[in-house]
Amino acid sequence: MADVATIRAAANAAIAEFGTGVHQIRERGDAARAAMQSAAATVASPDGAVIATVGADGALTAISFGPAASSLSRETLGVRVVETTRSAHAAALAEAAQRVAAIVGADTEPVAVLRREHDELAPPQANTPPPTASPSGEGFSGRGR
Repeated sequence: MADVATIRAAANAAIAEFGTGVHQIRERGDAARAAMQSAAATVASPDGAVIATVGADGALTAISFGPAASSLSRETLGVRVVETTRSAHAAALAEAAQRVAAIVGADTEPVAVLRREHDELAPPQANTPPPTASPSGEGFSGRGR
């Protein structure tokens, strides 16, 4: 039969190991949260009329208009803004999913949620050229970050 000191030492070791595991989980969660909060994408409409930067949270942080915008009606420009910001949001979600997967693993619920949100925003569209995206808004002027 094990003595009390051996049992106590084993229990203390198990508690310490558990505490380390909880700390590591917390650190990974914090890193994943930071990765998602910093994910953003800048997307230009196919004709270059609208350039929008959106975070993974859906916040529009910058918008600018290219020369093609002046030839569009207000209604068409409005539609183009909505389409472009939606595409930028989807691109930011894809970036966030990639960043979070690198931290917590690709087959985890947080990544699955980000991918589902991305898929809801960016359903496959036939005969539509993909917008040009720049992760985190690199390469475009007018960024709000």
